[in-house]
Amino acid sequence: MNGAGGSRTDLQAMRRFDPKRLWALVFKESLQAMRDPSTLLIAFALPVVLLLLFSYAVSLDVRAVRIGVVQESESASAQSLAAAFAGTRYLDVTFAHDRREVADQVVWLCCKNREA
Repeated sequence: MNGAGGSRTDLQAMRRFDPKRLWALVFKESLQAMRDPSTLLIAFALPVVLLLLFSYAVSLDVRAVRIGVVQESESASAQSLAAAFAGTRYLDVTFAHDRREVADQVVWLCCKNREA
């Protein structure tokens, strides 16, 4: 016997999978679900609504993100990087040579699009 008062075989029996106990639990929970219709709504209708919502209504594609690119260097690598930014369909690039200039342009575009 161990210090808790039970034998080692009792502890092993409790840890073993018992299909009868599983069936009893499934049966009990099924009866409870039938008594409460809101449980059925949450279990079956809500996942269908979420599936339809995420498959048709929600788009996680990012398009036309406005960014400002300040080109302080005229090197070939800087020009190549700026061209790569401008060449993608995901970014709407505004070029400038000074930070203040691009900040004014990007913020103005942002506010202009919200008013429309």
